[in-house]
Parts: sequence; C-alpha cells; structure tokens
Amino acid sequence: MDFESAAGDSFLVSILFDHPLIAIPALIVGIIFAFKACTFEEDCTHKKCNVGTPMVVKGECICTERAR
Repeated sequence: MDFESAAGDSFLVSILFDHPLIAIPALIVGIIFAFKACTFEEDCTHKKCNVGTPMVVKGECICTERAR
C-alpha cells in the first residue's frame, strides 16, 4: 500500500468537507498514514543491500544501483 498517497487523499478529504463528522476522521486517518509512510521510509534506509542502496519506489523498498 502506498501510504504517502493515502495520507494525501485523506488530508484532501478533510479539507473539502466542512462537516466535522467527515473531516475529523479523515484527518486522523491521514495523520496515521503519514506516520506509517515516514516510519516505512526510515526502516528502508536501514535495510542491508548486497549491491546498491535501499530506496522506496512505488511503495516498495528495493535495492537500487546508480547508472554508470
């Protein structure tokens, strides 16, 4: 799951709706997804790779190698 886009969508919903029963839960969900996206990216940077460096690409942590 791509937590960054889910967090952005939740924040957008909380801004668009004036009704607090929709905006407040959407804002809470957005904050949770933003927190998970940050911790996932941090965990990815500590991953050990045989070749290259770890990088988050499309919601997945993969080992990448620079182009020569």
